[in-house]
Amino acid sequence: MKKLNSLKLQLLIFGVLIAVFYGNTLFNDFVHDDIWQVAENKYVKNVSNIPAIFTSCIAEDILGGCRNKGFYYRPLQSVVYAIVYQVSSKPWLFHLANLVYLLIISLLVFHLFSLIISKTTPGVVLGLVGTVLFLAHPINSEVINWVSATPELLTTIFMMLAIILYDKFRKKSKIYYLLFSALSYFLALLAKETALFLLPLLPLYEFLFSKPQKGQGSFKRFSFISWHLGAVGLYLSLREEALGRVIYKYAGYYSMDTYTQVINALTLLPKYLWKLIYPLPLSFQPQILPVSSFGLMGWLGVFICAAAVLASFFLWKKKKKGMLFGLALILLPLFPILVFINKLGENLFSERYLFLSSIGFSLIAVEICRRLLSHTSGRSSHVLSKIPVAVLLVFLGVGWWVVFNRNKDWKDNSTSYQSMIRVNPNHTKAHFQLGEYYLGIGEFSKAQEELKRVLSLDPNYPGAQKRLDMSVQRYNAKTGLSFYQPAGFKVVEDEHELSLYEAQNRLNIRISLEKVKGSKEEYLSGQTEKFGVLNKEGLGSVPNFDQTVVRVWQDPAPDGAGQVAKLQFFLFKGDQVVKILVYPADSPLMEQFNLVLGSIRIH
Repeated sequence: MKKLNSLKLQLLIFGVLIAVFYGNTLFNDFVHDDIWQVAENKYVKNVSNIPAIFTSCIAEDILGGCRNKGFYYRPLQSVVYAIVYQVSSKPWLFHLANLVYLLIISLLVFHLFSLIISKTTPGVVLGLVGTVLFLAHPINSEVINWVSATPELLTTIFMMLAIILYDKFRKKSKIYYLLFSALSYFLALLAKETALFLLPLLPLYEFLFSKPQKGQGSFKRFSFISWHLGAVGLYLSLREEALGRVIYKYAGYYSMDTYTQVINALTLLPKYLWKLIYPLPLSFQPQILPVSSFGLMGWLGVFICAAAVLASFFLWKKKKKGMLFGLALILLPLFPILVFINKLGENLFSERYLFLSSIGFSLIAVEICRRLLSHTSGRSSHVLSKIPVAVLLVFLGVGWWVVFNRNKDWKDNSTSYQSMIRVNPNHTKAHFQLGEYYLGIGEFSKAQEELKRVLSLDPNYPGAQKRLDMSVQRYNAKTGLSFYQPAGFKVVEDEHELSLYEAQNRLNIRISLEKVKGSKEEYLSGQTEKFGVLNKEGLGSVPNFDQTVVRVWQDPAPDGAGQVAKLQFFLFKGDQVVKILVYPADSPLMEQFNLVLGSIRIH
């Protein structure tokens, strides 16, 4: 069993397990937030943008800036995306990167478990068992499959590394281990802000597993954590510089006062803990709505909080240090999710928040196993030792079946939404998102079916009626184009161009379809038609088109009073291009144009 301390053997064991459990994720596409966080993220497309990443925020373009608008300051997330992007922008490489992160985490978890349990042969074996439990736990499949969940992986890597390096420092008294521990914790903060709430793991580790030096008082013993507090201060300074505030400005998707937030936090706590024990069914966005009063689950949450306090005291008194640390690993990652429940948006519950907690769950499981075995002897010990092995094999088999099939649900947005509907046929948001997806690919009859289902479940669901109108009110042009025709707009068409105009002439749209001869650059340089003075030209993004170029023109108003801004679009798809001219750009009906633009298809 001493061979288990071999890094090569560890890489082989964990690498094979990860390949068996998650190898089919490499065939999956970008889904959900991956589109704007990776595929359309301007910062990740060139490593020269890395310095700018540290002064920006996630979704900067969508929010229209970061200061007093941004939600998340996670620069390390975009940095690793940028590094991977330089090799390839294909989804499979980003999924492979997640598997590499998981392999690194497995090595760190094994090392940490071995430190906590003991470095004797049984301790190393149990450390291996605990790591395998962590790897095989189905609750972690969301983090591994979803590229946008990379912050969970990075935070776990650097938090585990910070603890292990701190242990090295306490045992070897080498200051550089402490410095690297603080640096690792700083990187965990740069990956995800919730690492702030993981800081207590370090003084807890010191309290449980480090021996104070002779004559060393409590203050000096715990003063080493000041380096990590310095990392917190530096992170908060960078965050405030980028976002303009430490806690982002967001009133909350749901209207919840403090009392209601407490009720919902207590209600969700037992749901999270039960998912660690029995994770099925798995769903990306389970439809859990806020409650307004204490119910059974809320009182159960109160009981769990009280039980956690009593259990902590009991475990400390009984010197069950590994279990106490495992309990902290379960609860601390959930703390920010429950405390800031009104900052989560529409989805109050997510499986990915249990990723780090599953490490604590695995640690407690092997600690219980170790203590059961330590209280048996002789023939009974030999018989009982086979029970954990049998349980582990069953867990591995069932876990593989669940995870392997769950990975297929992440193939693309369509399969993801359908999997949510499979779990909950009345999931209004999933039906709405699937309807939007079908609109985007031109499957209008399927879109109508999903959107009608949404309205049957919730007649007031935001945007559902508007999207349904889009799927019904489509204009099929002679040129081979189709698009949403807004109510109140008329279409005039000849064989070369069509025009949409509103009765009061508040918005005019001209659309044509042409062949591209030569390269896109040659085509654009040949477009000499002017609509005033060219003010700006740049790239845009329109669904279902390979490339979008936008020109902004300024033209004198017909009455000579001021300027009229006109937008010209070139939507490239294969060897064809859709040309669009829309004016005035400040029209109150531009939202209608955006719907037209997003609905254009070439048939």
